[in-house]
Amino acid sequence: EAFEMMERSMPTLRSEAGRRTRLDYEKIFRSHGDFSIANRETGITMDQYGDYRKFRHGSELIVMGAHIKIGTGTDDECARIHFKFDKNTSKILIGHCGMHLPTASNR
Repeated sequence: EAFEMMERSMPTLRSEAGRRTRLDYEKIFRSHGDFSIANRETGITMDQYGDYRKFRHGSELIVMGAHIKIGTGTDDECARIHFKFDKNTSKILIGHCGMHLPTASNR
């Protein structure tokens, strides 16, 4: 369902990306599905665990703080999809899909 929501959001993402403003994933995805979205991680989490949110795409290392939240509770009760919309290719890059990554509040 989360991937279907992302797919339905593609026209809006492409349109918003052309405006040269920061993409508000929470607002865009909310109109296409019923998932909790975080546009970014907290500064404390990025300071302590930012390397967990860096993913290789070709020769580039990309920080993906934005994520879709699936479930709540302990690590085995929830999952996260960390992603970034690539304006150059008009595609959503997915860096992580799986268990909750470490944060300042869950470690």
